Amino acid sequence: MTKNQIKIKLSEIKLKVNNYKLQPEVRALFDALILLFEILLLKSSANSKNSSVPPSQDPNRVKTRKSTNRKTGGQLGHKGFTLELDPNPTEIIPLAIDRRKIPNNTTYKKAKPEIRQVKDFSVEITVTEYQAEVLIDENGKRYVADFPENVTKAIQYGSGIKANAVYMANFQMVSLDRIEENFSDQLNVKLSDSSVFNFSKELYLKLAKWDDNIKLKLITEELLHADETGINVNGDKFWLHALCNKQFTWFEVHKNRGKDAMDQMGVLPYFKGYLCHDHWKAYFMYFCHHILCNAHHLRELTYIEEEENQKWAMIMKKFLLDLNKEVYKKGGKIGNKRQAEVIKRYREILEKGEKECPINLIKSGKRGKTKQSKSRNLLDRFKEYETEILSFMKNPLIPFTNNQGENDLRMTKVKLKVAGCFRSTLGAQIFARIRGFINTCKKNNINVSWALKEVFDGNLGDIIKKVL
Repeated sequence: MTKNQIKIKLSEIKLKVNNYKLQPEVRALFDALILLFEILLLKSSANSKNSSVPPSQDPNRVKTRKSTNRKTGGQLGHKGFTLELDPNPTEIIPLAIDRRKIPNNTTYKKAKPEIRQVKDFSVEITVTEYQAEVLIDENGKRYVADFPENVTKAIQYGSGIKANAVYMANFQMVSLDRIEENFSDQLNVKLSDSSVFNFSKELYLKLAKWDDNIKLKLITEELLHADETGINVNGDKFWLHALCNKQFTWFEVHKNRGKDAMDQMGVLPYFKGYLCHDHWKAYFMYFCHHILCNAHHLRELTYIEEEENQKWAMIMKKFLLDLNKEVYKKGGKIGNKRQAEVIKRYREILEKGEKECPINLIKSGKRGKTKQSKSRNLLDRFKEYETEILSFMKNPLIPFTNNQGENDLRMTKVKLKVAGCFRSTLGAQIFARIRGFINTCKKNNINVSWALKEVFDGNLGDIIKKVL
């Protein structure tokens, strides 16, 4: 029996039972069993291609690799990359010819030497000692020269070690134990877990001004991607919110997923540009131009095509994919005449969907809004949000999907797999601020190691000028 046949059978059983007079306890047990069957059926049907189930949690995902007739290695016309000679070598070692290996019955003149270079690196610790001059007057009063502002202890770690540890923990997602082992093996430096956390906390505090400035910058942007993902904070469910685009990334941790969290973030209440998201209803409470992610629509259409045998879903899926290719070839925008044709075709597909998927409300005997099928809900969404779905064909700035937001959030799951959870709300906030800062530096081609060292040395203002 197919899944669709099982669904029909369950509906028939529910209708028959509703005609019988049953004791409340029996009816409650029956309803619970039917609900359990429906949940199990839904779980078995959803996968990473037709729903928001991530590939890592899809046990039935088929890993495929497209076979081609190409040979292994670089292909004809592929632009290769090779090492280039450095015009300023660190060390020059002249090599003399062994005169015993060449004829000695002639004279020679020197020519330009042949050059070969070896690029390597050495890992070593440098210790800088500051010796402050001390003067004592005739009354025994001591006068000591000022130390640099960032040198506050008799012995401390420098910005290079701090930057490297923070980068490994918050961007490369290396566990604290392995960071400790790396510094011990490579540099003979004994770093503790608490030292790495304190480095991250110090950077987090120094980046407070960065947070204030990037929020103001995001408010004035033309396009933002918005998304959120659940995170584990010491056993409690929190949400990591992201606002980003091709130039900037900003994360915020909050206990709530909806409008309360977004209001507290302080960007969306003032944002008037294009906001790309996945139809989470809280976003529609803000007065900006909304753009819906078509990657989500394609997955939902696939589910409806496969599980509910809706032909309109298959047609709409192909329509969106073909339109996206056409818009891309045209440079991100198609002409007004073509737009009118696209809208007409879009509405024709939805009219077919109306006939194939009419409003069919099944009475459940319970109060409240009667549940519709997934296909009907999606059809209604396509009708109501036509402009938000098709806007990508009208403006090169508007994307087809919300992949930018999803990509910026994705590595958070790797962090949680490595660490298990964030031990505290502060730890999650530290990760969010640092991760957003590093992402933004990389998007603007700023060397991350240099940027982190600059912040530790108190030069955040220079980076703000470069990026914001």
